[in-house]
Order: sequence, then structure tokens, then C-alpha cells
Amino acid sequence: MLEWANDNAVADKFFQVVNCTGLTQYPHAIGRVFVALDSVVAQKQLLLWGDENQYAQTLRALSQLREKQDPRLSEYRPLTDVVPATEHIKENISSYYLLGLLLARLPAVDPGRQEWFERLRLWLFVHCIERAALGNTQDRHLEFVCSKLRLAHDGTASWLELFGKLRVGARLKVPSDAH
Repeated sequence: MLEWANDNAVADKFFQVVNCTGLTQYPHAIGRVFVALDSVVAQKQLLLWGDENQYAQTLRALSQLREKQDPRLSEYRPLTDVVPATEHIKENISSYYLLGLLLARLPAVDPGRQEWFERLRLWLFVHCIERAALGNTQDRHLEFVCSKLRLAHDGTASWLELFGKLRVGARLKVPSDAH
């Protein structure tokens, strides 16, 4: 995958994703991480956010390159999302909170609600990259939200209900780079 990133001049962007997800410890999960960027919802949202945020641009650039057929990418098949993330990350999942969230299947809810959950997951992905770029790969607030959202994705009714209530009127925006 590093060869692919180097050949496409996105090694720095690739390493930002590796750094914020903990893929150095779980390299077999790389396919699943990048699948989170492939959907129409993700493409649309990253395009929208990318106008204001360099980290959304980072994810969009990687996503666009994945659309090109490169046989090297087929070597990194996504892990199944049929099982909970804890089946893939056996120890210390709280340290790999974003990876755990990206490994989890979106909750089984109606399509409109599922799209919102996908956008929230993507929003957290962008924020985790930003925090990691600022030197904070273990943001306790992001860890809390990612971990609880993962539980909602895994079907924990109380967390699914809480996030469903937060959805009403919530607008997901990424901070602009002009601070």
C-alpha cells in the first residue's frame, strides 16, 4: 500500500490516516478503513467539507485515487463487518477508538438515519486526523464519542437511541482551516 501511496504522491496523506487510526498495530484492517471513504455519501460529504478543511481534502484525495483500478489495492480486502470490532481488535480497543468505529457495521436503521450515522462517522474521522496532525492521537473526547458510536453501530440499544435523538436538528460541520 505504501508503494501505491508513493506512486500516487499521497504518502503524506496515507500516513495521516495510518497515524490517526492505529493501522501500524492492525495493518490487516487497512481495507476496511478505506472502504469507509468509498460510498456516495462519503464522496459527497468530503467534497462539501473539503472546500473548508484540509483533512477532509486528505480523505477525499485518497478516496478519489481508490476509484482508479489498481491491482495493488485488491490485495487489501476489507475485514468483515458482520462481527463486532472487538473481534478484530482483541486488546485495548479504547486506544484504537477510530479504527474500532470504522470496523463496525453501520447500524441497521432506515436509510435516512443510516446516512446520518455514516456522516457522523466520517465527521469523526476528519476530526481524528486533525487532532493527530496537531500531535494528539488519543483525544479523550473523540475516544468517548467514537467508542459509544461504535456500540450504537453494534446494536447497543441505549447508545443507538441516544445518537438517534442527537440526530434531530444536528448539523455536522468541519472547522475551516482559517482559525
